[in-house]
Amino acid sequence: MGQSEANAVLLRVEQEALDHVRNSEISTHNLLAQSVKHAKLLNEEVDAKNTGLQIANLHGQQVQAEVARIELLLGQERATSQLSTQGWSKSHEAAVAAQTEYVQALREVDIWKNEHGEAMHMYQEESIQCHEEHRQNCETYYLYENLRSAPNNPSVNPPGLPVSPVVPAARPRRSMGIDEDEPPARDEEVALKTKKGENLHAPSYRNITGLVSWQTALTQQLVQTSGVRDIGLVIKWIAAVWAKGATFES
Repeated sequence: MGQSEANAVLLRVEQEALDHVRNSEISTHNLLAQSVKHAKLLNEEVDAKNTGLQIANLHGQQVQAEVARIELLLGQERATSQLSTQGWSKSHEAAVAAQTEYVQALREVDIWKNEHGEAMHMYQEESIQCHEEHRQNCETYYLYENLRSAPNNPSVNPPGLPVSPVVPAARPRRSMGIDEDEPPARDEEVALKTKKGENLHAPSYRNITGLVSWQTALTQQLVQTSGVRDIGLVIKWIAAVWAKGATFES
């Protein structure tokens, strides 16, 4: 009785031990499978991380290359900026020099204007003096010619001799347009005979320095061509033409 119970207990214990071993094996197998699966997942994760690191390294290299390219462009832009700054400095210096030369040129132009104005004023004064001298010379010449054409004074005979009669000199022909009844301006002088010309031969005008000589030559031609005995009228008329501020209407 006791032996059978002991055998049954042993059998039950052995069965439980076998069940426990079997369950332990199953659990171990499951744990091993889970460990293998987890290890596989870990390996895949490591591979993914390695791939990500490689991609990150590649991207970092690309970024470094882009940074190097940008730095090169910045260096080129910096050099261009320096060249532009130097060019601007040179342009500014050239502009300042040009402005200085322009101001100096304006000052020289003003000086030349003043000198030219003074020279023109001096030439005008000399021209007026020359006109006055020419007028006086013409009047002197006119008086001289009248004196040459005037009859000689009769000689005085000694006392006791008869006085020879004085033949009056013929009066010269008066120019056209003058009334015969009008009394002569100078009874004591005899005017020269004048002849009115058809054309006035004006001398050629060359430059400003020959203005006085040109005016003198033109006055002589005008006096010779006008046919007017009183040359003072001609000179007065041509002097009014040359006067400052004279117009075509005046």
